[in-house]
Amino acid sequence: MSELQVFWWIQRLKGAIDGPNKITYKLLGDNTRTESYSVDYGAYMHDLARDIGADPSIQELMLKSPKSLIAWAMGQAYISFFRLRGPFATSKAYEISENELLRPVKQRPIISNLVFIGIFFIFLGANTAAALLSVLPLLNL
Repeated sequence: MSELQVFWWIQRLKGAIDGPNKITYKLLGDNTRTESYSVDYGAYMHDLARDIGADPSIQELMLKSPKSLIAWAMGQAYISFFRLRGPFATSKAYEISENELLRPVKQRPIISNLVFIGIFFIFLGANTAAALLSVLPLLNL
């Protein structure tokens, strides 16, 4: 996390960004122990990366490295994924993503991966249905 925070600050000091864009990483609910300091790690990492233009692109990963896409989609928010593009990109990040970060996904029991894929399709279906229902009145059918 700290590496991406440093990248964000470097971009801020260079004047490449004004500050945080839309903040989506706050935890839901109240926690008196941590107050407002708690964050959702994955969402926080993606927010920082989005601010500096280092967030992974699904289309780019699909074309350039399907293995990295699978590792990113089924894995954690590792810093290497945020070095695939943007101002701090390095080609070594693809090698790490395709091998070291894909390994835990492949070693996970198949049922776990199927559950993750099933959840993805459930949400995809729900979002698609909601989108269709929202445009039906506009179609004048």
